[in-house]
Amino acid sequence: MSRSLNIKGTTREIFQISASKSFPLGTRMHIPGGRVFRYARATSTAIAVGRVVQAPYIYQGLREIAVNADVYTTGTNNEYVDLVVLSNSVAIGLDEFEDGVLIVTDGSGAGHVYGVTSSERFQAGSSTMRVYLDAKVAVNLLSSTSRVSLVKNRFRDVEISKSATYRTQIVGVTPIAVTSSYYFWAATDGPCAVLQQDT
Repeated sequence: MSRSLNIKGTTREIFQISASKSFPLGTRMHIPGGRVFRYARATSTAIAVGRVVQAPYIYQGLREIAVNADVYTTGTNNEYVDLVVLSNSVAIGLDEFEDGVLIVTDGSGAGHVYGVTSSERFQAGSSTMRVYLDAKVAVNLLSSTSRVSLVKNRFRDVEISKSATYRTQIVGVTPIAVTSSYYFWAATDGPCAVLQQDT
């Protein structure tokens, strides 16, 4: 049974943080008074209360990558895709792309977008990574033509919005101090306290 992605919550729930995942990332929760929150996960650094948080950085090595083996609309391997990852020096942890998307950008199947249910660990220097999809492919993915991009869920591994290094999409504000790698409800609509960070 799937969980609702738009739930009604209480003012008490917005202050709950957890080490374990209770909802799909990005789940929307509204509370009386019109305030809206999204279910998110903090990065490996704790985040103080009232901080603006941004989406995770997208690995450059995981754009326009090839499919390692053909994936057909019928058959036994239509629930996962093996990707060829070349010259990527970044190690990727287990399920880094869970609740994210795989976008077919070129070749057979171009234009289709699939949800990612899980992804395998990728060690720096490896050449392939397996990604599991939430549905069978609608059009065959061919190793000879298909190119795909992996996009991390914007609510996974959020961090304080930075003025240096890099910037990504703003996704909300922490309504409570969040322990590193914990799940929490990020405020996205309605009144909230936003405290200045650095300059």
